[in-house]
Amino acid sequence: MRQKKENVLAKKRILLINTGSLKKKFIAERLHELGLTIIALNKEKNWATPYVSEWIIADTSNHQESLLAVQNYVAEHPKDSFEGAITFWEDDVLLASKIIDKYNLVGIPYATARKGRNKFMFREFCKENNLPHPKHTLVKSEKDIKKIEQNFSFPLVIKPAYGSSSAYVIKVENSDELKDAFTYVKKALSTEVESALTDGSDIIVEEYIDGEEVDVDILIQNGRIKFTSISDNDKAEEPFFIETGFSIPSSLPDDDQEALMKMADETLEKMKIHNGCLHYEAKVTKNGPVPIELNLRLGGDEVYSFIKNAWHVDMIESACKIALGIYFPTIEKPEEPYAYLAGYDLLADHSGIISYLEIDPQIKKKKYISEINIYKKIGEPILAPPEGFEYLGWITVKGDNPRDAEDNLEEALELIEYDVARFHGASLIGRTERKNNLSLASIRKDVLYKAAKLEQIRFTKKETVKELKIGIISKPRKKDALKNSPDDTSFIVSILEDNGFTVSVFQLTNNLPKLYLEIQKANINIIINMASSENILNEKPYATLLLDLLEIPFTGPSTSSAAIIKDKFITQKLLQFHEIAVPDWEFVYSANDLFEIDLAYPLLLSKADAHKGLGQKKILIKQKKDLLKKTITITEDFKSAACLEEYTEGKTYLVPIIGNSHEDLQAFPIVLSKKEKGTTVISIPKRIEPKLSSLITEIAFDAYSIVDCTDFGLVEVTLDRDKNPLVTGINPFPSLSKNGELAQIAKRAGIPFIDIIKKILITTIKEYQQKPTHYYFD
Repeated sequence: MRQKKENVLAKKRILLINTGSLKKKFIAERLHELGLTIIALNKEKNWATPYVSEWIIADTSNHQESLLAVQNYVAEHPKDSFEGAITFWEDDVLLASKIIDKYNLVGIPYATARKGRNKFMFREFCKENNLPHPKHTLVKSEKDIKKIEQNFSFPLVIKPAYGSSSAYVIKVENSDELKDAFTYVKKALSTEVESALTDGSDIIVEEYIDGEEVDVDILIQNGRIKFTSISDNDKAEEPFFIETGFSIPSSLPDDDQEALMKMADETLEKMKIHNGCLHYEAKVTKNGPVPIELNLRLGGDEVYSFIKNAWHVDMIESACKIALGIYFPTIEKPEEPYAYLAGYDLLADHSGIISYLEIDPQIKKKKYISEINIYKKIGEPILAPPEGFEYLGWITVKGDNPRDAEDNLEEALELIEYDVARFHGASLIGRTERKNNLSLASIRKDVLYKAAKLEQIRFTKKETVKELKIGIISKPRKKDALKNSPDDTSFIVSILEDNGFTVSVFQLTNNLPKLYLEIQKANINIIINMASSENILNEKPYATLLLDLLEIPFTGPSTSSAAIIKDKFITQKLLQFHEIAVPDWEFVYSANDLFEIDLAYPLLLSKADAHKGLGQKKILIKQKKDLLKKTITITEDFKSAACLEEYTEGKTYLVPIIGNSHEDLQAFPIVLSKKEKGTTVISIPKRIEPKLSSLITEIAFDAYSIVDCTDFGLVEVTLDRDKNPLVTGINPFPSLSKNGELAQIAKRAGIPFIDIIKKILITTIKEYQQKPTHYYFD
């Protein structure tokens, strides 16, 4: 009977540095399957939660912050922190090496990692150690370009010294193209597009290497190479070196493969790399192999499944064994692979929005399919060079031999159809066909992203609202709030996440440019504005202004509408003009104006330019002698007009409303509102006459529409002594927090709060779907 193989990785504690994007989900799944205890160092908890045992929250692009977070974790877990550290994300190779150094773990030291991570330093290393290399230099200004013109031979390649994939790698044929490309790369280097660039923004220029491009994947342990695999890359699309197809095993002649392996072995020995899972890129030229770059982590995309299918070698498992110091013998490869594989990247010929995507169901029945990964959906943007370096996804197939694999790939591609609507921003019409197509790339990219988000909103239906990425802008935290104490957003975040929504929270701060970039980078589709309930009604409409600039759909009034709502004088005049019954009121601008006031006591006194609707602090004035002092405080200390209105003593009802156009408004159950010890107590009325209920609702709808409330709001209606309904408050920003009026109303009425939130989101989406577009597509 065959003995079951022992799982030596079970319960081993490993530090995973950066989970990466959803594209890396298969890695987290595999680590979990191997029985590893995963401690994830990541900026936030994310999709990997089902696989991660413990989180260390820190921004991994900030090495100081990350190292401190790890240090604190180790201090809290002195006996059971972690036994090894690993990353599968190019951004964090250097951080991983620093952690490996600090805690004396198995891996690649920082001094060595820098030589591999930085392409210029790698070229210099090859030069110093008599390894093949092209002529190369750093370029920092146009002065350097003149020197390059004098000392280098075209064609040349310009690229970031840091980076991954082929982002910003450009072939140039002459001096003019070099100048244009340098300006483009220098301006475009942005962590928004290529996050691996956070380590630096140096630019390197080198002479073009002509040859067959290959990848060499290597496992090395204790200085001995335990496994290698060579795969071929189809010729990249120039000038941007866009990867197209790939195949395994390599079809290169044996002599070329032996030369490659000899060069790789010599490189690792001279760099003193003793332990690691590596992805070595090279070209085989007529003069022999030349290194392109050395990636100190597992290769991306198809590499793992390619090697697993071709050679039955699990690179994730082996990489973990290396990181944890668990010995394994040299892996002997058979003469022939277990399968031949070919793959293809699904590319777009131009930037735009995916307008059509259809995968024939018959593809699932094809036994030769190895993997299909699609990262984009209809309505989403896709950026092709020069705007970006994205692709729709990739496909790999198996075959009995190289020709069979290629035939199967050709057949499979016939079963995948997609189309990309070419984008033209209205502001760029007539300017996008310039000779220098690089100059407007960043402008087109930004406009395209904004247009695509609105297009995705237009495609959204009730059934697909969960697919949207939701952002929440929260109020600034109070200075005396505990660091980990829940804020007003925790309640709604919990409800949304429990119901399958993806949510990110952004705190409103005085640093609006930073907040703008954070929201832009997060690729949010729709924003729930929870900052305005406090901020916009006290000071300036910062939150709505920011969201207007971002052109992201958001809940609540626009900046212009919010400015009107903020001014109580205007709202009172509007209500009065439309014959909406309100308590008698007056505005005073100084204490002297009080002598002309003819209102019946008691009165309610409040600031006139900070209309907070239901949440506004109103002072009850019972006698004339108390009025003067309080009015002076408002008019002189706060430099604001004061609003006086007669106090209405009858029952007060709250009418929660969702909707935008008058015909589309919906009122949730009318409730009673009562002040007790400074807090609002909400209850369901035992009995309310249908006629009165209908009258209150209709008045509330009119008031809501007149002041241009958007998406949702609360209208306060109070009955006077004769049981006539008066509008005594309008709140265009009702709180969505646990203790807010809407949550209390939902609880009293037995309505799941998630239903109210969904209704608000769908209402916001519907409003944006009806707005005209200001861009067009071919």
